[in-house]
Amino acid sequence: QVEHAPEPTEAPEEVEPEPEPTPAPPAGMQCRIQAPAGYIVSVDGETLSERVVSSSHGFLVAYVVVLIAGVLVVSWDKVGFEEAVTASMTCIGNVGPGMGLLGPSGNFSALSGLSKFFLSLEMLMGRLELLPLLVLFNPDTWRNR
Repeated sequence: QVEHAPEPTEAPEEVEPEPEPTPAPPAGMQCRIQAPAGYIVSVDGETLSERVVSSSHGFLVAYVVVLIAGVLVVSWDKVGFEEAVTASMTCIGNVGPGMGLLGPSGNFSALSGLSKFFLSLEMLMGRLELLPLLVLFNPDTWRNR
């Protein structure tokens, strides 16, 4: 008499959990992925042109570059990181006092003339718009054509 081994029972198939839904974008803004072209950005249901998105990226990059340049110039005065960053942010954003030595109970008198000059330029760039001023200082603007 030959005993047969019990037939192996098939293990139940593991069911993958459904992925969690992605969070909703901020009100009025939508991004969706389109395979070959990349991202499509729409605001209030209207798709933004590539030119508008590119201009927005250009402005953001210019703003961050000017902000970092301001931080570097102010940091040469041997002030702390907090003071250098908030001084630059305060001036380009025109938003009130900085922090630390440059805070509400302090002032910018401890900074060198170079730092004050650069921060003054940042104030102008923040108040009069960044891109027109960068175009104004571009030598190609003043060349005879």
